Amino acid sequence: MDKIFNLLAEHRLESYYNQFLTLGVQDERDFIDGVNGEDLDKMNFSQVEKNRFEKMKDFIQRLRAPQQAMPVQKSMESFHLRYTYPHCPEPKDIRGET
Repeated sequence: MDKIFNLLAEHRLESYYNQFLTLGVQDERDFIDGVNGEDLDKMNFSQVEKNRFEKMKDFIQRLRAPQQAMPVQKSMESFHLRYTYPHCPEPKDIRGET
């Protein structure tokens, strides 16, 4: 079994595998830029199957999208933290300097 079949099976659309191959789908990118609503109508997709197809396209786009990393910025301000333990009467201090 190939990647296309597995992807279709994951979204319960495997019965259309041969029709997608006939349409020219060679890899998952073809679902995004090579298949439109008119093609789905010609393949007699029900509305529920069209919804599944759209979810599959969203899934493919999320997998292919570059991961957005949040930049980490170190605070340049100094800090002071005072804490106590339940059985220790004297407070402890933590200080951070830049």
